[in-house]
Amino acid sequence: MNRGIFFFSLAWIISTSSAAAAETPSDLKSTPTANRLGLSLNEHSLSWKSDKGQAAYRILVANDKQKLRAGIGNLWDSGRRHSSESSNVPCLGKSFHDSETVWWKVQVWDEGGTASAFSEPALIQVSNEQQVRNRIILLGDSLISRMEKFGYFETAATMNWPHHDIAFRNLGWPGDDVFGTARAEFKDGRNTRSWVPGPANGTGYQILLQQVKDSKPRTIIVGYGSDVAFPDSGLSLDKFKTGYARLMKDLKGTGSSLILLTPPSQEATGSPVPDLAERNKRLAEAADFIIEFGQKNGHLVIDLFRKITTPESEAFTENGIHLNDKGYRRLAAVMAESLEISERTGSLLTVESDGTVLAREGAIVEDQVKTERGVRFDMRPDKLICDFLPHAHKVLIEKTSKSHRLRADGEEIFTGNADIWRTGISISGGPALRDTDKLRSAIISKNLQHRRRLRPLNKTYIFLFRSYEMGHLRYEMADFDRLVAAQEETIARLRVPQTHRYSIERVDPWKPVHNDPEHEVPKHIPEPDVKAELASMTVPEGFELNLFATDPVLTNPINLNWDTRGRAWVSMSSTYPHIKPGKEPNDRIVILEDTDQDGTADKSTVFADGLLVPHSVMPVKGGAYVCSATEFLFLSDTDGDDRADHRRVVFSGFGNADVHHMIHALRWAPWGELYFNQSIYINSFIETRWGKRRLNGSGVWRFRPETERLEIFARGAVNPWGHAIDRWGQSFITDGAGGQGPHYTFPGAAFRSAVGAPKTLPGLVPGKPNGTGCEVLSGRHFPEEWSGSIVENDFRANRTVRYKITENGSGFAAEEVETLIRSSRQTYRPVDLKVGPDGALYIVDWYNAIIDHGEVDFHHPLRDKAHGRIWRLRAKDRPLIKRPKISGASIEVLLDHLKAPEDYTRTQAKRELATRSQNEVLSKLKPWLASLPVDDPNREHHLLEALWLHGTMNAPNEELLRKVLKSTEARARANAVRILFHWRAHIKNPYELFRAAIDDEHPRVRLEAVNVLRETGSLESANIALGALRQSRDKWLEYAVWLTARELRNDWLPALESGETVFGGDTDQLRYALEATGDSRATETLVTLLQNGNIKAANLPNVIKTVTGLGGTEEIDMVLSLAAKKPALLIPIVAGARNNKAIPKGIKNILPFLDHQNSEVRRAAAELTGIWGITDAGESLEKLVRNTENIQERLTAARALGRLKHFDRLANLADSNQSQPIRIAATAIWAENQPEKARESVIEIFEKASTIQEIEPLFLSFMNRQSGDKQLKEALQNATIKESIAIEGIHLIRSSGREFPELVTVLTRAGNLKPVPLDLSQEDRKELLSKVAISGDPERGKEIYNRKSTACTVCHQIGTIGGLVGPELSSIGAYAQPAAILDSILSPSRDIKQGYETVLVTKQDNTIVAGIFQRRSDTATLIRETTNKIVPIPNSEVKNIEKSPVSLMPPGLTLSLRSDELVDLLSFLVSLDGTTEKTERNN
Repeated sequence: MNRGIFFFSLAWIISTSSAAAAETPSDLKSTPTANRLGLSLNEHSLSWKSDKGQAAYRILVANDKQKLRAGIGNLWDSGRRHSSESSNVPCLGKSFHDSETVWWKVQVWDEGGTASAFSEPALIQVSNEQQVRNRIILLGDSLISRMEKFGYFETAATMNWPHHDIAFRNLGWPGDDVFGTARAEFKDGRNTRSWVPGPANGTGYQILLQQVKDSKPRTIIVGYGSDVAFPDSGLSLDKFKTGYARLMKDLKGTGSSLILLTPPSQEATGSPVPDLAERNKRLAEAADFIIEFGQKNGHLVIDLFRKITTPESEAFTENGIHLNDKGYRRLAAVMAESLEISERTGSLLTVESDGTVLAREGAIVEDQVKTERGVRFDMRPDKLICDFLPHAHKVLIEKTSKSHRLRADGEEIFTGNADIWRTGISISGGPALRDTDKLRSAIISKNLQHRRRLRPLNKTYIFLFRSYEMGHLRYEMADFDRLVAAQEETIARLRVPQTHRYSIERVDPWKPVHNDPEHEVPKHIPEPDVKAELASMTVPEGFELNLFATDPVLTNPINLNWDTRGRAWVSMSSTYPHIKPGKEPNDRIVILEDTDQDGTADKSTVFADGLLVPHSVMPVKGGAYVCSATEFLFLSDTDGDDRADHRRVVFSGFGNADVHHMIHALRWAPWGELYFNQSIYINSFIETRWGKRRLNGSGVWRFRPETERLEIFARGAVNPWGHAIDRWGQSFITDGAGGQGPHYTFPGAAFRSAVGAPKTLPGLVPGKPNGTGCEVLSGRHFPEEWSGSIVENDFRANRTVRYKITENGSGFAAEEVETLIRSSRQTYRPVDLKVGPDGALYIVDWYNAIIDHGEVDFHHPLRDKAHGRIWRLRAKDRPLIKRPKISGASIEVLLDHLKAPEDYTRTQAKRELATRSQNEVLSKLKPWLASLPVDDPNREHHLLEALWLHGTMNAPNEELLRKVLKSTEARARANAVRILFHWRAHIKNPYELFRAAIDDEHPRVRLEAVNVLRETGSLESANIALGALRQSRDKWLEYAVWLTARELRNDWLPALESGETVFGGDTDQLRYALEATGDSRATETLVTLLQNGNIKAANLPNVIKTVTGLGGTEEIDMVLSLAAKKPALLIPIVAGARNNKAIPKGIKNILPFLDHQNSEVRRAAAELTGIWGITDAGESLEKLVRNTENIQERLTAARALGRLKHFDRLANLADSNQSQPIRIAATAIWAENQPEKARESVIEIFEKASTIQEIEPLFLSFMNRQSGDKQLKEALQNATIKESIAIEGIHLIRSSGREFPELVTVLTRAGNLKPVPLDLSQEDRKELLSKVAISGDPERGKEIYNRKSTACTVCHQIGTIGGLVGPELSSIGAYAQPAAILDSILSPSRDIKQGYETVLVTKQDNTIVAGIFQRRSDTATLIRETTNKIVPIPNSEVKNIEKSPVSLMPPGLTLSLRSDELVDLLSFLVSLDGTTEKTERNN
């Protein structure tokens, strides 16, 4: 609960003017006032007369008449109070000292706002009695003693008199009675089997009276009588009455005022008690007696029995007897009301129609400033504000039609609509309440020190019969007195109200920036209903689902991890997706516990709050690691109370450019490293004790807690939102935005979007939907065939899915085999999932119908901020796993846990062992290893677990490592290689072991060896790693070896240049490495290999391309000489020359090839003439344009003429007497360079054209350069073209990823087209969607989808068929609503799926390439064009990159379809649910 609560009232008041002047007040009177606590406080009320009425007043009080005449109220300045009150106005300033001379005066304002003069000063008669200490003691049993731990009543009384010194001492004693029995300690005899009260005048009673006497009270509040409820172990009513009367008489003898409390009733909290009614009946009798006794003896009685009643919805006690926090709040309110100390504690402010803030009562308002949207001002209340007294400060605006927001010191307190403000509301939050909380905390601290003084520890040794041993420590009691006095000085400071800056501002209604489509903001979001949610979920036969935890404990949960006690630690964020200014984030981490192991959490503890988007939490001994926004935190729990009490920033500098991409997904590796992810829009720059680390875009970090070493493990994927590690230590991640199913991940792996990666790897299931969370199933609870499967969440489709994982060479293959959970409600949004201690699967449900991030307004009111779920999936006919004892278990038990089939058990056992003595653990590990049976089928895994335990404890063991490296199980050997990398500094001859691994028979072992050698980074590492080329390579090994050769080039290339033999002299390995480098230093050696004939024919083109792309003049001349004998080599030569500015000397040797018989050779030669500037080629190029029948060859030759600036030749070729194809090619290039001169030719070509296909090169030449659209628009301004040309031209524009409305208008006019609406009306949409489920035919829809005219397959893939320009559609029906699919077809630019945004790359020559951004490598920017071709644009040629809001999918693709055909097409798309059978059928 937010305890900073501020209440005050706002009322809009229209002032009326008055011409009458205000009359000076007269007849000033001051009257002493008493208080019901019996304290001597010298309080007065003030009265005056104002015959003509008043609207406001101001009172000044001073102890010096001269100050008062000067307008200084040094004792009190009320400020201008807008009130008509003039009788018995309390004087609320500083306290008056006895016999002090005090003066006061008053000024008033009339209804018209006219001020009177101040009255003449009047004297306040201050008492001249001797100063009396105002001390209140609280005396009683447990009811009273527990008050000191809450402090509510003492806070209420202290804040009521902020300028008076009133001391409180709590003399309550747990279990005490009116005879002081519990205070007797060792003195009075007792029966230990039942409670027998002490003697009437026994030791306990004498101690009680002495404690009262020592406290020197002015007032005593007495609270006894609770023990009357228990006739067998407490007091009989008669005995209580006798003892009570005697005690009151003795207390009265101290001269103190007495205030009597009746005992409160007991309530039915906790386990049932059979005699609750009888207990309360006896308590009622005791209460009646106390009330009667008080009335007879003139004592104030507060009837707690009847005033502290239990509401049905909440309990006031912890166990039926002892009040809880709410109970003591209620107790304080009841006592304050009875003692009349809660009156006049509020403040009332009004805001005039002109925005002026007026103080009606209870506060001073100063420094008002009117703002654009309201007003801000300073306000200091007369008394501190609290949330537990009955007189709340009402908030209202009487005349307003607008919503308003109140802030205090910049912090939002409340926002409400006009109706709420007009009816009045209490507002929570703010610094004023925190001021009161600080006061209460100081009071509790003071009470603690006093209790230590009142009931000291080791009393036997300091004060009683063994005081001869420690009696010298009695002096420490005076130390406690000083500590109490110090706290009372703090209380005196904190009880005085402080000034805070407030603002009131108008809040305009939230409006969407655009009309959100149905699939992003559903029109109907069902109300939260767990039963209905369960009913909406389907699970496989033989399985069942139950709710493990829900709100209000959970609010937008994100991540779950388990601790060694089997408790779920859950991070959650209601701040997501964006901070609202003035509203501090209060995201939490909660510990959930299933104490009775019934599958439902029954205990929750808030471990930490006040966090900012904690995406992930990982509990460890003494606290937890947390990913929170830009910081990687360690939250310490130093006292073991499951509450974080210290926060350490381990690393900062992680990016925050996209909140749902920030660091997340903490996961332990079995060998003791901690992994976490970040996503595509995050750029992190981290300073560590090991040096600076940088990760641009997506990737996976690895962190070693003991050394705090942070490294990059892998890069890429769009939004890697899950990470799991299988039984043998292999990693898999999922992608929440890029799909492709699980991604097999290893050190150095790079996936789509990896910044600067020269090569990338695909996911295991291209075409699969986006996935969140990642868990490898293990253990005995689920079916055996599920073991090793990966489960992840298809959150968009409201489902959780299982993938079967199988070995595939050095990597893996994956296949989606079933949906584990599917919900028909859009609120089911699974984001994480983990197997629990019982073997069941726990799914974290973020519970939000709106899942899109930037696509929907961050502050959209329908974003759910209050709910969350964790579901539990189990097999009905298979036993759950008995929760293993891990925390606190013996080392022997923990070692045996390493044999468990469940990953949870083995992981947590290692985490627990890591907290124990290393010597003790490792000494017991040796006999454990020795005891492993030789014939145990899991022996090799047990050995690997032992190796991992050494890794977890950071204790290298070379003997065990060598043993596992020789394991009969290849998967164990593979991970042992990774451990070898970590331990290499502690191992004798580690490279010898790497050599053995690189020649291992299993490709997984070789893959691990290549990866760790790359990380090791040395000449020897490179020499060994390239040995992997001696055996076959799959795509993962090929990637790893190629990357290793490239990344270690600075280790082996200098050695090669200095004459050393590298790669054992193997020329194939050398050639492979040289090609991989992308480094110009490699060319010399490649040329030598070429000259010596050491390049195989199959590798020759790639070597030629490499040399041409990286080499200098001489190297290029050398490869040109080879082309003389093999002209086809011109093709790789031109591929390399495109990225190299070097020009060979023998460029004229190219000219003969322009007449070569092979079209590809001629085209390569033509392009080279342009690249190398061979001006003598003009005539041959012109001839080539005229004579070739190949369109691309003609365009290449024309473009070469353009690069050579032979514009006269292009003009000749564009002449009207030339054929149309020749004119088009020449004009396309001519117009790029001289658009004004080429205009007439452009017009003639467009007017003569029959189809868009023939003039497409010309059309695109305008579209693909800056200002080209304007030039084409001007050229066609008065032209007349065929209708089909205009239609197809507009289609090309709309598929360009840009908007050219003026050009579309010109084409529409030139083709005499009638404007066609591209969208449907809402009624038409509704009717069409209703037919999809009723009459739609998916088979007919499939035929329509595959038509060439609809062009669906050009950009979209189903299974393995189709293009990749647009999103993969194999499972679109599983996650997208029919309305969303229709919207994407009709208005594709309205909601472009992440990862498929149009990117416009402007090159240095101002031409534009439009397409889908793939990635940016270290040499080129890769763009996928609408033709599905990936175009690499050298980074040196990139001038600018920007995203376009226009989709590459043009609107209007379905204009040629009949209504029933569109229904069938939609029906087909809706039917695509991702199942293998359906995908194969559709293919």
